[in-house]
Amino acid sequence: MQQAPDIAKNEITEGSSNIEVEGHIGTWYVIDTEVIDGTKYFLLEHEEHGDIAPCVIIDSDANLVLEDVWNGFGDLKEHFDSIEPMADTEKAPLPEPPIEEHSHPMPDPDVSIADRNAYGYLSDELLPLSKERATELFEQDLTVYLLYEDNTEAMAFDREDIENHSGLFGIEKADCLALQEHEEMKGTDKRSPDMSEQLFLEHNKDAFAIYQLKDGDELRDYRFEGLDWLKSRDLLVERGNYNFVYTEPFTQYASQRDRFEEIWERFNNDHPADFKGHSLSVSDIVAIKQNGVVTYHYCDSYDFKELPQFGEPTPLVPDNFLTGEKIQTPRGSFSLADMTTEQMKAAGYGYHHSSDDGAYHIMGNGTRAFAIRNEDNPLRTAEMSTEQNYNQIDGILNNQPTVAELEQTVKAGGTISLLDLANAVKEEKQSVMEQLKTKPPQEKEKSKKAPSYGAEMER
Repeated sequence: MQQAPDIAKNEITEGSSNIEVEGHIGTWYVIDTEVIDGTKYFLLEHEEHGDIAPCVIIDSDANLVLEDVWNGFGDLKEHFDSIEPMADTEKAPLPEPPIEEHSHPMPDPDVSIADRNAYGYLSDELLPLSKERATELFEQDLTVYLLYEDNTEAMAFDREDIENHSGLFGIEKADCLALQEHEEMKGTDKRSPDMSEQLFLEHNKDAFAIYQLKDGDELRDYRFEGLDWLKSRDLLVERGNYNFVYTEPFTQYASQRDRFEEIWERFNNDHPADFKGHSLSVSDIVAIKQNGVVTYHYCDSYDFKELPQFGEPTPLVPDNFLTGEKIQTPRGSFSLADMTTEQMKAAGYGYHHSSDDGAYHIMGNGTRAFAIRNEDNPLRTAEMSTEQNYNQIDGILNNQPTVAELEQTVKAGGTISLLDLANAVKEEKQSVMEQLKTKPPQEKEKSKKAPSYGAEMER
């Protein structure tokens, strides 16, 4: 019998025979060949049993590649298809950890993304903090996480959790952005009341806010009066009569009654340094945000009374959206309302006539009429092709949104970008300072004394 070839000396070819295959008895001969991905394979049939026995497949070095072959190289291709996903998984390199710093300022200048990655925590959803910064933010009622070297995290529930942790800490990116926005606006003291209110309503932390009546003789009959007195004169408590004057997060859990007592005490006897309103008094509104739910409470003569309707959207009444401008047409002078045609129609107003230049439409309801901007004005169309922000279609090409314009968007029930807000605050810093310098002093408030809330609470 011919001896099996010495594979080291003899090359297997298409006509090779008397081939021994490791793990199998007898000898084999080549019946077919195929090249797959640059490698040549040989289909072997048993020399004694022939086609009644399964074939095997070897490579050019006589290494067994596949046995129990009944369908030739089709079985080999199926074999490769079944192992390719596993092979790709095994060979695929591990994802590179994020190493680039964020484009926005980090919450802690002493710890970088690279420091966090080197520590072993790679998730980019949490930005790194040192223990000192974590403690500071935890005291501001922000959610702080304990980071671990095995790329896991746990929420810190109390100050002791932070003190006992020897590693890094983290804060969610959304919380970080909101914090930076708040600190930037608060630091420049240019925070718009409407913007502050939007941040209060959108943030997910427990907090409170204070609303106080606007200045002006038209609200003289509302100021420092109880609900019974207002009701006796058919006067309503309306959101449009109030300014949003202050907000602050709660630092610890408490009942609603405890919240009211704390707020009353602080805003009568120990005003925060950045509080610009008067001492908390009858006719003020206190909003409490707890577990994501906001409730509004009127500071009445003897207690706080909830007013669910206070937080409802401002009605689509042109008087609530006046810009202070007057538009002249051949038929008279009309106050300009910052509303769309659709909003005016929803409020019961129809088209009456337009200004000579077509820039404004006059909308009326049979007894009253207001001017609104013509959204189809040719200049507006030109703006639409160049304006960076479509809510800035106002007769000036390619301008950035101002704080006042963003406020109008919020008042109209729209949403704004915090980035637009930050840019507007930065752009208007100098002009706003000049306005503050030239602003005339406000008249002294009506000299009505609010009752002592401490005494009222003991009733």
